[in-house]
Amino acid sequence: MMASSSSLLQSIHYLRRSYSESLQSSHHHRARGFLGERFLNLSSQWRVYKSDAPFKRRVTCIEWHPTHTNAVAFSSKAGDILLWKYDELGNDFTSDPNTLIKGIGYGHGSVSSMKFHPKNPNCIYTTSIDGTFRLQDFTGKHSNIFLDTQSCHFWWVSFDYCLDYNLLFVGGNTGKGALLSTDGKVIKEFKKLHKSKIKHAQFCHAQSNILTTSSVDRTVQIWDVRMLREDQLGTSVKPLSTLKHNAPVSSSHFDPLSGTRLLTTSQNGELRVYDSFNMWTEPTVTIEHVHKHFQHLTDITATWHPLYDNICVVGRYPRTSADTQIRGVDLISLDSGKKAGHIYSPHVTGILSVNKFNRTGEVLASGEGCRVLVWKLPSGLEFKRQVNGSDSTSVPGLSGEASVGAKRKRKREPSKDDTAVKKLKQKRAYEAVTVTTTKKRKK
Repeated sequence: MMASSSSLLQSIHYLRRSYSESLQSSHHHRARGFLGERFLNLSSQWRVYKSDAPFKRRVTCIEWHPTHTNAVAFSSKAGDILLWKYDELGNDFTSDPNTLIKGIGYGHGSVSSMKFHPKNPNCIYTTSIDGTFRLQDFTGKHSNIFLDTQSCHFWWVSFDYCLDYNLLFVGGNTGKGALLSTDGKVIKEFKKLHKSKIKHAQFCHAQSNILTTSSVDRTVQIWDVRMLREDQLGTSVKPLSTLKHNAPVSSSHFDPLSGTRLLTTSQNGELRVYDSFNMWTEPTVTIEHVHKHFQHLTDITATWHPLYDNICVVGRYPRTSADTQIRGVDLISLDSGKKAGHIYSPHVTGILSVNKFNRTGEVLASGEGCRVLVWKLPSGLEFKRQVNGSDSTSVPGLSGEASVGAKRKRKREPSKDDTAVKKLKQKRAYEAVTVTTTKKRKK
């Protein structure tokens, strides 16, 4: 088992190395770093595009629609699920711009994780404190319950799917886990993958047999699902790697590009980045961030930007009363390990616990208590990735069509200095004409 684990980690290390070498040889890495800096420089310009208060209880999860970039799902502590199309789509999606599935109520139906079905995005998977793991559509009429604990002491908390192996993984509040087929059939149950609640689970998109689980037992564990499937007793398989932390871990996310960097969020305000360069043994970056855990607040977790593997977004929860007005969302540079941008509005005074970019990185969805928000750059500041072969940012004050480097040119509006110079020239011209006319009259 040790040999197979070592070879697996070596293959991931090789993937990371070959990926980085290809980026450096084609100068893509430097270009992406430049784009990331340009994106961070515009962070202070983000504004609340739309907001709503559809829930009576706080927001627990955010999940973007896989095919429509302006449709996002929110879930609440009461079990409600809102599919919010903040810019109404066409009839090709659904006729109703907003779809709300009512939950069973506070204290029983809280949604702890959710994800759209990869092949049928009109359906969504959810795990809930009522003990169920189910697949349901947005009409609320069709629901397929895959697992039901029927217990108030044990429930399912986290979930993810792997299309390459047609597997579903579900983690529970006692450290128990289960592997299911995509049609809901239980393949294997594991009595104790962690010593306590499995808060988050995710498969690696670059190596689909790799699974990471985060737990309240202060560890993140990396598994090979092939070994989990072969485990006969459900207790004998050991993780490939165990990453110990100083506090309970709320989440661990693989980066969306190479899939070989792992971003973890602890409840003591610590962010860490692990890399397959060193076989995930020690963090390459450790960041002390301004957030903390509170029982009646959805756990604050950091998530990656979908286009830059050196930027993450995380909500702020200041520890002192002097910082209460400085909340909002931080953009963290994982190269420097420091805050590189801040998204903030004076009209948003609550704590933004959950934040997630859509797949293009142009829109940020946030949950603030019972409110849901969407952030965007103003119409004159859209960040253009490619314009005539070069990167550009549109000129403030103009429409999104006018940008630096664009083919269409607009006349520059005169400044105050230009107006003063023009008036001075007109005055001198008038004086010159007056002098010439006077001389002619004297002659």
